[in-house]
Amino acid sequence: MSNFERDTVSSFDTSAGRIGAAVDAGLRTYMLHIYNYMAIGLAITGLAAIGLYLVSVTGDANAAARVLRNGAQVAAQIRPGQYLTTIGYAFFASPLKWAVMLAPLGLVFVLSFGIEKLRPATAQILFWVFAALMGLSLGSIF
Repeated sequence: MSNFERDTVSSFDTSAGRIGAAVDAGLRTYMLHIYNYMAIGLAITGLAAIGLYLVSVTGDANAAARVLRNGAQVAAQIRPGQYLTTIGYAFFASPLKWAVMLAPLGLVFVLSFGIEKLRPATAQILFWVFAALMGLSLGSIF
Protein backbone atom coordinates (compact mmCIF):
# COMPACT_ATOMS: atom_id res chain seq x y z
CA MET A 1 0.00 0.00 0.00
CA SER A 2 1.20 3.49 -0.67
CA ASN A 3 1.72 6.17 1.91
CA PHE A 4 -0.10 8.74 -0.20
CA GLU A 5 -2.37 11.00 1.79
CA ARG A 6 -4.65 13.29 -0.18
CA ASP A 7 -5.20 16.15 2.23
CA THR A 8 -1.69 16.67 3.49
CA VAL A 9 1.18 18.71 2.20
CA SER A 10 4.12 16.63 1.04
CA SER A 11 7.38 17.77 2.48
CA PHE A 12 10.40 17.90 0.23
CA ASP A 13 13.91 18.96 0.82
CA THR A 14 13.63 22.75 0.97
CA SER A 15 17.40 23.21 0.93
CA ALA A 16 17.48 21.91 -2.67
CA GLY A 17 14.84 24.44 -3.76
CA ARG A 18 11.87 22.11 -3.65
CA ILE A 19 8.71 23.23 -1.93
CA GLY A 20 5.70 21.45 -0.50
CA ALA A 21 3.07 20.20 -2.94
CA ALA A 22 -0.59 20.48 -1.97
CA VAL A 23 -3.69 19.05 -3.55
CA ASP A 24 -4.62 21.23 -6.51
CA ALA A 25 -8.01 22.64 -5.55
CA GLY A 26 -8.56 24.13 -9.00
CA LEU A 27 -8.08 20.79 -10.73
CA ARG A 28 -10.39 19.10 -8.25
CA THR A 29 -13.10 21.71 -8.87
CA TYR A 30 -12.70 21.39 -12.61
CA MET A 31 -12.98 17.60 -12.51
CA LEU A 32 -16.08 17.83 -10.30
CA HIS A 33 -17.67 20.06 -12.95
CA ILE A 34 -16.81 17.48 -15.63
CA TYR A 35 -18.25 14.63 -13.56
CA ASN A 36 -21.41 16.64 -12.94
CA TYR A 37 -21.83 17.32 -16.66
CA MET A 38 -21.40 13.62 -17.40
CA ALA A 39 -23.95 12.66 -14.73
CA ILE A 40 -26.45 15.17 -16.13
CA GLY A 41 -25.79 13.84 -19.64
CA LEU A 42 -26.48 10.30 -18.43
CA ALA A 43 -29.70 11.48 -16.79
CA ILE A 44 -30.79 13.19 -20.03
CA THR A 45 -30.06 9.98 -21.94
CA GLY A 46 -32.16 7.94 -19.54
CA LEU A 47 -35.03 10.43 -19.52
CA ALA A 48 -35.08 10.55 -23.33
CA ALA A 49 -35.19 6.74 -23.54
CA ILE A 50 -37.95 6.48 -20.94
CA GLY A 51 -39.87 9.33 -22.56
CA LEU A 52 -39.71 7.64 -25.95
CA TYR A 53 -41.00 4.42 -24.44
CA LEU A 54 -43.86 6.16 -22.64
CA VAL A 55 -45.10 7.90 -25.79
CA SER A 56 -44.56 4.80 -27.95
CA VAL A 57 -46.40 2.08 -26.05
CA THR A 58 -50.02 1.97 -24.97
CA GLY A 59 -52.33 -0.58 -23.46
CA ASP A 60 -55.38 0.74 -25.34
CA ALA A 61 -56.02 -0.99 -28.65
CA ASN A 62 -58.12 1.96 -29.85
CA ALA A 63 -55.19 4.38 -29.44
CA ALA A 64 -52.77 2.07 -31.24
CA ALA A 65 -51.40 2.59 -34.73
CA ARG A 66 -53.19 0.66 -37.44
CA VAL A 67 -51.31 -1.62 -39.83
CA LEU A 68 -52.50 -3.75 -42.71
CA ARG A 69 -52.31 -7.50 -42.12
CA ASN A 70 -53.94 -9.88 -44.57
CA GLY A 71 -55.95 -7.03 -46.06
CA ALA A 72 -57.44 -5.87 -42.75
CA GLN A 73 -56.44 -3.01 -40.51
CA VAL A 74 -55.37 -4.24 -37.10
CA ALA A 75 -53.68 -2.60 -34.13
CA ALA A 76 -49.87 -2.76 -34.08
CA GLN A 77 -49.42 -5.21 -31.25
CA ILE A 78 -46.09 -5.85 -29.53
CA ARG A 79 -47.30 -8.53 -27.13
CA PRO A 80 -50.69 -9.31 -25.64
CA GLY A 81 -52.07 -6.14 -24.10
CA GLN A 82 -49.33 -3.83 -25.44
CA TYR A 83 -49.66 -1.82 -28.63
CA LEU A 84 -47.57 0.71 -30.53
CA THR A 85 -48.85 4.25 -30.91
CA THR A 86 -48.28 6.12 -34.18
CA ILE A 87 -45.11 7.64 -32.71
CA GLY A 88 -43.96 4.21 -31.56
CA TYR A 89 -44.67 2.71 -34.96
CA ALA A 90 -42.60 5.46 -36.61
CA PHE A 91 -39.66 4.91 -34.24
CA PHE A 92 -39.74 1.11 -34.08
CA ALA A 93 -41.11 -0.14 -37.39
CA SER A 94 -40.44 2.49 -40.06
CA PRO A 95 -37.16 3.54 -41.71
CA LEU A 96 -37.07 6.50 -39.30
CA LYS A 97 -35.55 4.15 -36.74
CA TRP A 98 -32.35 3.97 -38.81
CA ALA A 99 -32.07 7.75 -38.95
CA VAL A 100 -32.57 7.97 -35.18
CA MET A 101 -30.06 5.19 -34.49
CA LEU A 102 -27.38 6.71 -36.74
CA ALA A 103 -27.92 10.35 -35.71
CA PRO A 104 -25.53 10.15 -32.72
CA LEU A 105 -22.80 8.80 -34.98
CA GLY A 106 -23.36 11.65 -37.42
CA LEU A 107 -23.21 14.17 -34.57
CA VAL A 108 -19.93 12.64 -33.36
CA PHE A 109 -18.43 13.12 -36.84
CA VAL A 110 -19.63 16.72 -37.02
CA LEU A 111 -18.27 17.47 -33.55
CA SER A 112 -14.92 15.81 -34.19
CA PHE A 113 -14.33 17.84 -37.35
CA GLY A 114 -15.41 21.19 -35.95
CA ILE A 115 -14.65 21.09 -32.23
CA GLU A 116 -11.80 23.62 -32.50
CA LYS A 117 -14.12 26.25 -33.96
CA LEU A 118 -16.91 25.91 -31.37
CA ARG A 119 -17.38 28.17 -28.40
CA PRO A 120 -17.63 26.35 -25.05
CA ALA A 121 -21.34 27.18 -24.66
CA THR A 122 -22.10 25.77 -28.12
CA ALA A 123 -20.10 22.62 -27.39
CA GLN A 124 -22.01 22.16 -24.14
CA ILE A 125 -25.37 22.52 -25.88
CA LEU A 126 -24.27 20.00 -28.50
CA PHE A 127 -23.30 17.63 -25.69
CA TRP A 128 -26.84 17.87 -24.26
CA VAL A 129 -28.25 17.25 -27.77
CA PHE A 130 -25.94 14.26 -28.15
CA ALA A 131 -27.12 12.86 -24.79
CA ALA A 132 -30.76 13.21 -25.86
CA LEU A 133 -30.05 11.61 -29.25
CA MET A 134 -28.37 8.70 -27.51
CA GLY A 135 -31.46 8.25 -25.35
CA LEU A 136 -33.71 8.24 -28.40
CA SER A 137 -31.34 5.88 -30.16
CA LEU A 138 -31.28 3.48 -27.23
CA GLY A 139 -35.04 3.76 -26.88
CA SER A 140 -35.58 2.95 -30.55
CA ILE A 141 -33.33 -0.11 -30.41
CA PHE A 142 -35.22 -1.78 -27.59
